[in-house]
Amino acid sequence: MDDKSENRSYHRPIWDDNGRFHYEVIPQPIEKHHVAVCLMPPEKVIPVIFIPGVMGSNLKNEDGEVWQFSTSSLIKWPLANAKKKKAASRSDDHNP
Repeated sequence: MDDKSENRSYHRPIWDDNGRFHYEVIPQPIEKHHVAVCLMPPEKVIPVIFIPGVMGSNLKNEDGEVWQFSTSSLIKWPLANAKKKKAASRSDDHNP
């Protein structure tokens, strides 16, 4: 290891009951040229929502397939207007 990584420590934030964060850092002598790297928490969280039947999987019910993924359905979708997209995505076979 080089000298830079030996004189460096990484610290994760610690949250209190009020939602504020702080760091627990141990002071080092200035002669060691130690660098404390405090990792910042993200400013906002972007949720990831998983919807079954999207990205290539097929939806099925007791009677059989409700929606079958195919290349032709993938090609038609961007070319359809909003009314056709809504009709294609909602069917009488679906239970709301």
